[in-house]
Amino acid sequence: MPLLSPLNGARACAVTLGVSGIVAQTVLLREILAQFGGNELYIGLIIGIWIAAEAFGALLAGRFAFVRRLPVAVFLNLTLLFSLTFPLSIFLARSCKIIAGLPADQAATVAQVVTIAAALLILPAMLHGAQFVAATALFAAFSADPQSAAGRTYAFDTVGTIAGGGLVSFVLLPLLTAFQSGALLLFIGGAASFWLWQATPAARRSGSICPPFALLLAALLLVAGAGVLERVSHTLQWQGKELLSSRNSPYQNIAVIRNQGQHTLYADGRPLFTFPDADIEAAELLVHLPLLSHPAPRKVLLLGGGAGGLLTEILKYGTIQRVDYLELDPVILESIRKFADPASLEALADPRVRIHYRDGREFVRSCTSRYDVILIGTPLPENLQENRYFSMEFFRQLAALLEESGVVATLAPGSTAYYGPQMKRITESLLATFNAAFVHTLVIPGEQNLFMAANSLNLEALSAEELGKRLAARGVRPRLITGEHLRWLFDPTQLVWFHANIVSGGVVNRDLEPYLLARQIFQRSGTFSPGLKPMLERVGRLKAVSLLPYVVLLAAVFALLSGYRPKVALPYLITTTGFTAMILELALFFIFQLVHGAMIQTIGLLIAVFMAGLLCGSMLTAARSVASHDFRRLVAGEAGFILLCGSLVLLFSQKGFTTALSAMAAYALILPLLMLCGFLA
Repeated sequence: MPLLSPLNGARACAVTLGVSGIVAQTVLLREILAQFGGNELYIGLIIGIWIAAEAFGALLAGRFAFVRRLPVAVFLNLTLLFSLTFPLSIFLARSCKIIAGLPADQAATVAQVVTIAAALLILPAMLHGAQFVAATALFAAFSADPQSAAGRTYAFDTVGTIAGGGLVSFVLLPLLTAFQSGALLLFIGGAASFWLWQATPAARRSGSICPPFALLLAALLLVAGAGVLERVSHTLQWQGKELLSSRNSPYQNIAVIRNQGQHTLYADGRPLFTFPDADIEAAELLVHLPLLSHPAPRKVLLLGGGAGGLLTEILKYGTIQRVDYLELDPVILESIRKFADPASLEALADPRVRIHYRDGREFVRSCTSRYDVILIGTPLPENLQENRYFSMEFFRQLAALLEESGVVATLAPGSTAYYGPQMKRITESLLATFNAAFVHTLVIPGEQNLFMAANSLNLEALSAEELGKRLAARGVRPRLITGEHLRWLFDPTQLVWFHANIVSGGVVNRDLEPYLLARQIFQRSGTFSPGLKPMLERVGRLKAVSLLPYVVLLAAVFALLSGYRPKVALPYLITTTGFTAMILELALFFIFQLVHGAMIQTIGLLIAVFMAGLLCGSMLTAARSVASHDFRRLVAGEAGFILLCGSLVLLFSQKGFTTALSAMAAYALILPLLMLCGFLA
């Protein structure tokens, strides 16, 4: 068969279809998350919106006869529209807050994120779904076996998806900007369209030369103007604020904004550090009270936040010999070094400081050192990756790293006047989680609550007078922490009021039961949308067991209807299979995040592996067979899903499961399970 045959052109277009779909989906997902500081819940919702819009686009395209009558022209024009819509969606994603009337640095509710994501994704996803129907029509027109056209299209599309998943995870996201990725898709779409146009004489005669050449021309223009589009879109994103730097790392978007001499570093739209005048009160509270509590602190483990003033305060103690500072993303410190004040640069360059660009969970899991003080410098969790630093399992790992008289400490939002229901539950959960991992726990309340925990050091016996004596004896001179301030922090009236509002018996936060994360999401959503509070409270009280009767009742109704109307059974089976596969896929994504902590970096690869399983399963069962064989395969697939679900429940319920696995073990476990899930689907 000649290389430029129509059938080979159809194959090239189907592979391109897979590449473009996974690249567009992943890049737009990252852009939406970067605007809203999104968590893993948003990932599931965004993927669901994309799949639903693709299905609707395919359904709509299938209703038009001209798609089957003029497949080449339709595919070429759809490819042109999709490839041009993708960079437009990137631009709109960065402008969405100004269009929606939201401040650049304001968080959004789940409802707002879903609405904006649907508006951004629906057009490119529908066009991509319609492309699949047009590609199927190409195979039907050029293949000797029109009946297998859909299967062939699906197979080549999945091959492209697998290749695109590796491409976007390891090349595009780490190395290129979003608009450069858009230019690459324009080139790929243009090349495939030109191949199809060149291989199809009817297309050349009909004058369908415009789409392929328009794509190639647009790609050249986008390459030339990618830098301009980056600057303009970032200006709109930050609504006129002075943007000094914006970089996409494998983990997040890092932006630095200057305002009246102050620099603020944002990670996926959330403020992380301010310098040169950092949050001195928080830094001094988190550092000095734990270090003063220890008789002679020498070794400190700092989990994030060091560049926000914590390192500077730690190094004021003459007894400090070593500080292990963990920061997952090197781009954070690269950006800070570029704009930081001399004091911060001096702290980062201090020979006592050892910077580790590693995941904190992975570092602690394999750590053989012991520490006098461990400080958790990250804020309370707003996603699963951060929740891993506030779970009972992780706290117990930290407890094992403490030296005699060692202390673990972190900060959390507090109040000196009123605790609302959500903040009360958050505080009680954090307290219960510390109590489940440590022998001694002390909370020093205020506008920011300081949580301290220890194995052997009697924290409850600490007093303002004793800490004040140690502060004077060690020659440390903080700006805010003084003897008078310590007496205010330990004021008995304030402590009694706190314990009258915050009681014991809170819900322990765990890796696989992220109660603290759920309450954080509820609190943020309730803050920006008070009308959602009653619904969120009802959702928060839901249990899986309470939903089981409704699921069984729904299944019984469909089973009854299927007996009278057999046409009901097939859509029901397909829908429930797709739903189950989607839920299992997301569950495996989340487990990967819990163990590895870098799901966003590899999301394209994870989706591609699932798609590879779909391809293998569909190829195995695509051969024509008698109805009884089809029924047996269907039963085998359903039984396989039941066994897989049961096995995952048993596996994930094993004590220490999430802390025992290394990052490499996460790949070895989750990737085969994702492929198996796709295979069964």
